Amino acid sequence: MIRVIVVEDESDLRDSISIFLTKAGMDVRGVGDGPGLDAALADRPADILVLDVNLPGENGFSLALRHRAQRNIGVIMLTARSQTDDQIVGLASGADSYLLKPLDLRVLEATIRNLAHRLAGVEPGTTERQRSLDWEFDPATWMLTAPNGISVELSASEQKVLSVLASADGEPASREAILSALGKSGFESDDHSLNAMLTRLRRKVETATGMDLPIRAIRTVGYAFAARLVSVGA
Repeated sequence: MIRVIVVEDESDLRDSISIFLTKAGMDVRGVGDGPGLDAALADRPADILVLDVNLPGENGFSLALRHRAQRNIGVIMLTARSQTDDQIVGLASGADSYLLKPLDLRVLEATIRNLAHRLAGVEPGTTERQRSLDWEFDPATWMLTAPNGISVELSASEQKVLSVLASADGEPASREAILSALGKSGFESDDHSLNAMLTRLRRKVETATGMDLPIRAIRTVGYAFAARLVSVGA
């Protein structure tokens, strides 16, 4: 499980981020400033920090620089500042990514997962950590297993959609490819039926596992699985 600390002084935004990421299967703690972050890290370590730039007292740039010097930890900075100079300062302070507000929480989730994968590639125990972040799909038994280890049995149509997304290996799969796998023509009515099926699948997986199924609609293209989807048992 990815361990995240959200450092944001706006309590409503901090709570929204924390709730969303927790539902996505992450271990999330929220604090409002530098001392709160120091206390949280002293209590137990984290894999990734999500840092607001404009914090009371020590700002996000300073916190990123200090904590990256002390430990191997991922840093994602959040800010309303769009100036290039600020982004350069953030990256020079040790940030791995720099996201602008207003924030799309789905983008933040995908950024955290991608960063966690990169960190797993350079740390001891890579195989165990990497596996803990994966969704596993068994096309033979029609089972989808969430990163928390809970499995969901798929219908025939759901299995076909997951097969297409797994074959895309993280890239967007076109609506035409998905509809073709389902034996549909690609007419507008079939698009509506695909959207409805994916909505039901997301609800089914969330109910069974407590996690958000990371199938994301890509405008004018189709759909992508916004996490690592590993085919097993094939």
